[in-house]
Amino acid sequence: MTQPAPTYTESRPLESGHAPVNGIRMYYEMHGRPDGVPLVLLHGGGSTIDVTWGRLLPFLAESRRVLAVEEQGHGRTTDRNAPVAFDTSGEDVAALLRHLKIEQADFFGFSNGASVALEFAIRHPERVRHLVFASSMTRKDGAHPQFWEFMKNADFSNMPQPLKDAFLRVNPDPQQLRTMHDKDAARMKRFEDVPDERVRSVRAPTLIVLGDRDVVKPEHGAELARLIPNARLLILPAGHGDYLGEAVMAPEESRYPELTAWLITRFLDEASMAQTKPDGFLAVPPSGTGRPVLVLHPWWGLNETMKKVCTRLAAQGHVAFAPDLFQGRIARTIAEAESLVGTIERREALAKVSEAAAFLRARAGDDDLAVIGFSFGAFYALEHSITDPGHVGAVVLFYGTRPGADFTASKAAYLGHFAEKDEYEPDSDVEALEAALRKADRPVTFHRYQAGHWFFESDRPDAYNAAAATAAWDRTLAFLRSRPAR
Repeated sequence: MTQPAPTYTESRPLESGHAPVNGIRMYYEMHGRPDGVPLVLLHGGGSTIDVTWGRLLPFLAESRRVLAVEEQGHGRTTDRNAPVAFDTSGEDVAALLRHLKIEQADFFGFSNGASVALEFAIRHPERVRHLVFASSMTRKDGAHPQFWEFMKNADFSNMPQPLKDAFLRVNPDPQQLRTMHDKDAARMKRFEDVPDERVRSVRAPTLIVLGDRDVVKPEHGAELARLIPNARLLILPAGHGDYLGEAVMAPEESRYPELTAWLITRFLDEASMAQTKPDGFLAVPPSGTGRPVLVLHPWWGLNETMKKVCTRLAAQGHVAFAPDLFQGRIARTIAEAESLVGTIERREALAKVSEAAAFLRARAGDDDLAVIGFSFGAFYALEHSITDPGHVGAVVLFYGTRPGADFTASKAAYLGHFAEKDEYEPDSDVEALEAALRKADRPVTFHRYQAGHWFFESDRPDAYNAAAATAAWDRTLAFLRSRPAR
């Protein structure tokens, strides 16, 4: 039975206009919801908002706030006396967001727009919540050779007529149209590979999208999905842009825009859910990014001392998160602490630690986690390194052990700080732990201090030892710095 052809409804902007941006007047449109984190749409080369997004935008705008922009010299955006480049266009978008007072956004770039979005994500990681990188490449060999042959001979005479018509509908200046074509063609002719190190630095959850008959090779999409730490891959049975309903490539009757909008929306929503912060304390360095460190509190609960540990780690460039295993309850005496420990079962505590670890990895965009545990928390740091070995690369223990554990599955390196006068952790348990780690062939270094249990915690005046605490902290930072990226 023949399916009826879809009908497209035009999305009318809630707001549109020009913003003064780096010497140009940048055109933008705001669609959909009036509130929420916006989805920024960056169009392809030689295009306008309508060409790339006209059929897809109404579906995206049904459930979210959408900001569509036109690049330097494209459509309704004015030009400057300078080439069009991915990095400068990324800075134009950054200036536009500042003008609109938007601190953070999701980004969806297609073709050249994806390359602009990538530059933005590398240069402004703290401002990118999620990234959709569609039908573009980071290396010349990521595209089929035929594409580069076409670009070598690119001329205004062979520019697709739908692109010319779309430009002139919003800007009836034929000279600006020709200038846009020539600058876009020149940009691709001088295309340079993006070093893998820069691509790998992207921290936002990323969806790589392309067609199986795209300009971009499917193999390159797979490489990018492996290279970017928190990336997924979506390959559709399509060419270059027809899955968007792009004006040049897509047939009128295509249902692809509706399907693609659903898939993109699902990715954005699921990634947002994965980043929902569990109960706890998060500290982020000024850069907005850093390697993740999970801090597991002692039996006192998530008190100000543990929050200070996270803040100190953030000052050293780490993204630190301490989950609250006791739901806001704090103990001040040993009797209260013993009572608190009795309120949580081991399985429940492990589930909370696992949830916190997943959140932190997603927030930092780094699957290689370091875990610091204090006493009661040290037990769960050790346990987590066994139950989730693929994500734990380093463990720091403060006066806590895990008797009887088998560390054969662990892939972590271990640093331990223990007291010589410890009524809670006898030497026999510390020695047994060290032996178990060495038996599993794990890198392990244990230090012993002339102090008692809780010597690191400044809010325990009966046990705090400033010299030991300073030495342990310095060794911890050196240990965290020394761990290699996986």
